[in-house]
Amino acid sequence: MKKINAGDVNTVYNEVFRLMTRLCIDHDPLAVSGVMLAQALRLYKTSLPIDDFDLLVDEIMATIKEDIKPFDIPRLN
Repeated sequence: MKKINAGDVNTVYNEVFRLMTRLCIDHDPLAVSGVMLAQALRLYKTSLPIDDFDLLVDEIMATIKEDIKPFDIPRLN
């Protein structure tokens, strides 16, 4: 698997975060997060061999409740 540049990750993270917070002003945050999750999974499925995709989804499902932290802002809904 190719190594991802940390600078690229930070740039993309910040840009997507700005888009997401802007969309949440005019749309239900649950709709925004659902679409983002669906699109992320589609990108993974497009970019990874199916066995790696399956492993990734299994790992996400096994750890998601403990590892995901809320934003440090008031709830949007």
